[in-house]
Amino acid sequence: TDTYTTSSVDGQLSLAFANKGNKDISWETAGSFNMGLEWEMWKRRFTGSVEFFNRRTSDMLLWFTTPSTLGYPGYYKNVGDMRNRGVEIVLRGTPVRHKQFALHLDANFTFANQSVVFMPKDNQTQEIDGRGGFVSGSNFLTEGLPMSTFYLPVYAGPATEADIAQYGLRKEDLGRSTWYVDDAEGNWVKTTDYTTATDHLHDAFQHIRGGFGAQMEAWGVDLGVKFTYGIGGKGFDYQYQTLMSVPTGSQVGYALHKDVLDAWSPDNQGSDVPRWQYDDFYSAGSSDRFLTSLSYLAFQNFTVGYTLPARWTSRAHISRIRLYCTGDNLVLWSARRGWDPRLYNGYGAYSPMRTISGGITVDF
Repeated sequence: TDTYTTSSVDGQLSLAFANKGNKDISWETAGSFNMGLEWEMWKRRFTGSVEFFNRRTSDMLLWFTTPSTLGYPGYYKNVGDMRNRGVEIVLRGTPVRHKQFALHLDANFTFANQSVVFMPKDNQTQEIDGRGGFVSGSNFLTEGLPMSTFYLPVYAGPATEADIAQYGLRKEDLGRSTWYVDDAEGNWVKTTDYTTATDHLHDAFQHIRGGFGAQMEAWGVDLGVKFTYGIGGKGFDYQYQTLMSVPTGSQVGYALHKDVLDAWSPDNQGSDVPRWQYDDFYSAGSSDRFLTSLSYLAFQNFTVGYTLPARWTSRAHISRIRLYCTGDNLVLWSARRGWDPRLYNGYGAYSPMRTISGGITVDF
């Protein structure tokens, strides 16, 4: 339903339009198909499973952006259908198992693919790279691509002497940020005018995720390690973009990233960072320059323990005493320090805390 706000105008009650409603919206519909295979071999020394999944969401209910000339920014609408399809593999093995020593290994792997499979023509209000769709926040939804598809200009680096000669740029533009724009013949040419740069689509979906680990027991000592990983995909690093922005008349006195020290200069013309110039408003304009890899490797957990021999504890009528130390979220390797791809969808959230603890477990 349409909603309004109330306010006072010259002491009289006044109504102002707030949000546009949509009486035609309906619930989303989700369907899922799973098919898998599980196995055990060699007296359970090797076990595993393979599962294929296919999940389809119909009548996705999303915010649908409208032209500002309508008097409201958008409204909720059933915009189309989406499919997630992939394979999950889990493997566990015990290559060594003796009375006083055992080694266990495990690994899991998920390959997933996402795409919008149907979008009505009346929802395709814009065309980018020959694909019809609509803008939703920082993403462009279109058939055949995942929801996490960005529409951004392509960054072309700081302007060089050759760019000035080839593309007719001004000499005072040397070192400024440039982007590509499609000319009348469809060729890419460079420009320092961000407002004329051409948006292009960037598929940012991460297709591969998983983890692996090992556990060992030997003469009362137990040791375990666990790693998780993600391969591929991109996310827009808004924090890095802000830290790489030059001061302007209305924005001064904020933190900067150390990469600004590598900015283009007459003595550093090979840099990919544009020149550092006060009030260059579009120096860090949104582009694929700030699309950062979501690939990562995380040392998720480490545990070491020692269980006292039963002949020691039985005299005190204790069945088991174990001393242990464990650590969580120990190390993260990613494309940029301070960038946690695991929390990309939780923009603004802090990474999980690194914790190290120890204790004693007593069983009677």
